[in-house]
Amino acid sequence: MAKVGNNILTQGLQGAIGGMLVFRQLNGKTVVSAKSQKVYPRSDKQKERQDRFRKATQYAKSAMADASLKEQYAAGVSPRCSSAYQVAVADYLNAPSITQVIVHPHPITAQKIITIYASDDFRVAEVTVSIHTADGEVQEEGRATPTATDGIWEYLVSSTSFPLEEMLATVAAVDLPQNRTSRTVSL
Repeated sequence: MAKVGNNILTQGLQGAIGGMLVFRQLNGKTVVSAKSQKVYPRSDKQKERQDRFRKATQYAKSAMADASLKEQYAAGVSPRCSSAYQVAVADYLNAPSITQVIVHPHPITAQKIITIYASDDFRVAEVTVSIHTADGEVQEEGRATPTATDGIWEYLVSSTSFPLEEMLATVAAVDLPQNRTSRTVSL
């Protein structure tokens, strides 16, 4: 690889010449290198990652076309993601996580409260709860509500007509690109 100084003929030049030399711009300077001859076939894992990244960029482009979503993602700009587009790509690539699910009695009634600690690199859009038997028969389901503390959601089990001790609760967190993470706990 060679670096070209102040040469009026190569200044700003980009691309391949004769299938042998490649000119690139790197940090404002023209760089010349031999054209790479090795082409390795991509593995299945590489193809999957490439496809996932392609879908992430498609999502980010559609999010930038929606003024409301663009504004939301612009609020998430940081040194790590310097544009709303980058925040949207990162949001697509990273699913939310559920770090803890706590079931405790309501302080006044006989009902139970399910507290869910869910986080995402950008924002958790929705948390749902499904109360069901071990064989999957749904007894109750609904949306949890966010508390005043960021990342904490609560769901009040409304029915007391079934024995909660024999039930399971499946909690699911969803972010804006519809990435979904779920966790099942005993009541």
